[in-house]
Amino acid sequence: MEVVVEHYRAMVQPLLDGKAKAMVVVGSRLEAVRWQLAMQKYIREKGYKFGTLVAFSGEVNDTDSGPEPFSETSKELNADLNGRDNRARGRKRAPATRARVQNSEGRK
Repeated sequence: MEVVVEHYRAMVQPLLDGKAKAMVVVGSRLEAVRWQLAMQKYIREKGYKFGTLVAFSGEVNDTDSGPEPFSETSKELNADLNGRDNRARGRKRAPATRARVQNSEGRK
């Protein structure tokens, strides 16, 4: 995970010029939850000025990461959404410098 964040920060973010986003695709919704939590923690500890957004359908039970099921509107995963669906129309746009985690099952 550290390699992905550092590669994004050093090699991709400068090319985006704040006008695009990058995506990390993982193998499952469980992995999406775990990657999101790990990336958030790493980015926070490093003091970087960008964030992440995770998207998937339904709920993920991961008692290793938290006692309650996770959904994409969980404050632990997407605090900037304030509980809203990340596909909601008319919402304030998130800052452009973000990485997105999506699972490879084709489900957001």
